[in-house]
Amino acid sequence: MQRSISVDPLQLSIEKPTSRRPLTPTLSVDISNVPQTPSTPTAALPPPPPPPPPPPPPIASSSSAPLAASDGDRAQLLSSITDFSLAKLKKAKTNDRSAPKI
Repeated sequence: MQRSISVDPLQLSIEKPTSRRPLTPTLSVDISNVPQTPSTPTAALPPPPPPPPPPPPPIASSSSAPLAASDGDRAQLLSSITDFSLAKLKKAKTNDRSAPKI
């Protein structure tokens, strides 16, 4: 089996033009006597990692029960947000230590 490669005619060297024929888009060159390099490295590659696990199955429709239990918590949170007042906060004291020491 002979191997051939395609060469761009614009990349061919221009030492001595022997003929004035038109250039073709590609030129096939026989490379049967050129030594081939191995396409795979000499060391064996490790096998690829296993595929990721499938996603978990969907949760059944019985999830409405936990929502009912959390309704009380949600109501408490909403009431604490609506009862919030800035007047109830105490002033924070800051100790600024950013000045350089002398």
